[in-house]
Amino acid sequence: MEIEQQPKTILHLTRLQLIIGVVAFVLLALLSICGIFSGIARAKSLDTYNSVSKLYQSLQYYEKDESQYPTLEQFHDQQVLVPNYIDKMIFPTDSDGLCKGQTEFAYQRISPQSFQLQFCLEKKVNGLVAGNHIIGEQGLEK
Repeated sequence: MEIEQQPKTILHLTRLQLIIGVVAFVLLALLSICGIFSGIARAKSLDTYNSVSKLYQSLQYYEKDESQYPTLEQFHDQQVLVPNYIDKMIFPTDSDGLCKGQTEFAYQRISPQSFQLQFCLEKKVNGLVAGNHIIGEQGLEK
Protein backbone atom coordinates (compact mmCIF):
# COMPACT_ATOMS: atom_id res chain seq x y z
CA MET A 1 0.00 0.00 0.00
CA GLU A 2 1.37 3.33 -1.05
CA ILE A 3 0.88 6.39 1.06
CA GLU A 4 0.18 9.38 -1.05
CA GLN A 5 2.11 12.49 -0.04
CA GLN A 6 0.04 15.60 0.14
CA PRO A 7 1.47 18.64 -1.58
CA LYS A 8 2.74 21.39 0.71
CA THR A 9 0.41 24.38 0.66
CA ILE A 10 0.97 27.94 1.76
CA LEU A 11 -0.96 27.32 4.96
CA HIS A 12 1.08 24.26 5.81
CA LEU A 13 4.16 25.84 7.45
CA THR A 14 6.88 24.17 9.39
CA ARG A 15 7.52 25.24 12.93
CA LEU A 16 10.80 26.93 11.90
CA GLN A 17 9.08 28.95 9.18
CA LEU A 18 6.45 30.07 11.66
CA ILE A 19 9.08 31.18 14.20
CA ILE A 20 11.02 33.08 11.53
CA GLY A 21 7.83 34.82 10.42
CA VAL A 22 6.92 35.87 13.96
CA VAL A 23 10.45 37.14 14.67
CA ALA A 24 10.47 39.15 11.42
CA PHE A 25 7.09 40.67 12.28
CA VAL A 26 8.23 41.62 15.79
CA LEU A 27 11.45 43.19 14.44
CA LEU A 28 9.53 45.25 11.89
CA ALA A 29 7.11 46.41 14.59
CA LEU A 30 9.99 47.44 16.88
CA LEU A 31 11.73 49.34 14.07
CA SER A 32 8.50 51.15 13.27
CA ILE A 33 7.98 52.14 16.91
CA CYS A 34 11.59 53.36 17.21
CA GLY A 35 11.13 55.43 14.05
CA ILE A 36 7.98 57.03 15.41
CA PHE A 37 9.62 57.98 18.72
CA SER A 38 12.69 59.29 16.92
CA GLY A 39 10.44 61.45 14.74
CA ILE A 40 8.65 62.81 17.80
CA ALA A 41 11.96 63.72 19.47
CA ARG A 42 13.16 65.44 16.29
CA ALA A 43 9.90 67.42 16.07
CA LYS A 44 10.31 68.53 19.70
CA SER A 45 13.88 69.63 18.97
CA LEU A 46 12.76 71.57 15.91
CA ASP A 47 10.05 73.26 18.00
CA THR A 48 12.63 74.22 20.65
CA TYR A 49 15.00 75.52 17.97
CA ASN A 50 12.21 77.68 16.49
CA SER A 51 11.31 78.97 19.97
CA VAL A 52 14.92 79.96 20.62
CA SER A 53 15.00 81.77 17.27
CA LYS A 54 11.89 83.77 18.24
CA LEU A 55 13.33 84.62 21.67
CA TYR A 56 16.64 85.65 20.12
CA GLN A 57 14.86 87.94 17.68
CA SER A 58 12.72 89.50 20.45
CA LEU A 59 15.86 90.11 22.55
CA GLN A 60 17.51 91.84 19.59
CA TYR A 61 14.47 94.10 19.10
CA TYR A 62 14.41 94.89 22.83
CA GLU A 63 18.10 95.83 22.76
CA LYS A 64 17.60 98.13 19.75
CA ASP A 65 14.77 99.97 21.56
CA GLU A 66 16.25 100.03 25.08
CA SER A 67 20.01 100.09 24.27
CA GLN A 68 20.49 97.12 26.59
CA TYR A 69 19.33 93.55 27.05
CA PRO A 70 16.73 92.79 29.73
CA THR A 71 17.79 91.74 33.20
CA LEU A 72 16.86 88.26 34.41
CA GLU A 73 13.83 89.68 36.21
CA GLN A 74 12.74 91.58 33.11
CA PHE A 75 13.24 88.49 30.96
CA HIS A 76 10.84 86.51 33.16
CA ASP A 77 8.40 89.40 33.67
CA GLN A 78 5.47 88.82 31.34
CA GLN A 79 5.03 92.60 30.94
CA VAL A 80 8.46 93.36 29.46
CA LEU A 81 9.04 91.19 26.39
CA VAL A 82 5.36 90.26 26.11
CA PRO A 83 3.47 91.64 24.12
CA ASN A 84 5.81 94.31 22.68
CA TYR A 85 8.52 91.99 21.40
CA ILE A 86 6.95 88.54 21.44
CA ASP A 87 3.32 87.35 21.50
CA LYS A 88 3.70 85.13 24.55
CA MET A 89 6.54 83.80 26.67
CA ILE A 90 8.04 80.70 25.12
CA PHE A 91 9.20 77.63 27.01
CA PRO A 92 11.12 74.57 25.85
CA THR A 93 9.08 71.70 24.46
CA ASP A 94 8.53 69.00 27.08
CA SER A 95 11.13 66.27 26.81
CA ASP A 96 11.54 62.70 28.01
CA GLY A 97 15.13 62.04 27.06
CA LEU A 98 18.36 63.99 26.95
CA CYS A 99 16.75 67.31 27.92
CA LYS A 100 14.39 65.93 30.56
CA GLY A 101 13.54 68.39 33.31
CA GLN A 102 14.53 71.52 31.39
CA THR A 103 11.30 73.49 31.64
CA GLU A 104 12.73 76.97 31.04
CA PHE A 105 15.42 78.50 28.89
CA ALA A 106 18.39 79.51 31.03
CA TYR A 107 18.80 83.26 30.42
CA GLN A 108 21.61 85.36 31.84
CA ARG A 109 22.48 88.98 31.15
CA ILE A 110 26.27 89.17 31.24
CA SER A 111 26.34 92.97 30.82
CA PRO A 112 23.87 95.53 29.46
CA GLN A 113 25.12 94.67 25.93
CA SER A 114 25.64 90.94 26.39
CA PHE A 115 23.49 87.92 27.22
CA GLN A 116 23.43 84.14 27.07
CA LEU A 117 20.44 81.89 26.49
CA GLN A 118 21.03 78.19 27.10
CA PHE A 119 18.81 75.54 25.51
CA CYS A 120 18.83 71.81 24.90
CA LEU A 121 18.00 69.76 21.81
CA GLU A 122 16.95 66.10 21.94
CA LYS A 123 18.03 65.41 18.36
CA LYS A 124 20.21 67.01 15.71
CA VAL A 125 18.45 70.00 14.12
CA ASN A 126 19.71 72.44 11.46
CA GLY A 127 23.30 71.32 11.89
CA LEU A 128 23.23 71.51 15.71
CA VAL A 129 23.98 68.25 17.49
CA ALA A 130 21.81 66.94 20.31
CA GLY A 131 22.63 68.43 23.70
CA ASN A 132 23.04 71.83 25.34
CA HIS A 133 23.74 74.98 23.32
CA ILE A 134 24.20 78.67 24.09
CA ILE A 135 23.08 81.60 22.00
CA GLY A 136 24.30 85.10 22.77
CA GLU A 137 24.09 88.55 21.27
CA GLN A 138 26.39 87.44 18.43
CA GLY A 139 24.33 84.33 17.69
CA LEU A 140 25.07 80.69 18.42
CA GLU A 141 28.29 80.03 20.31
CA LYS A 142 30.34 77.21 18.82
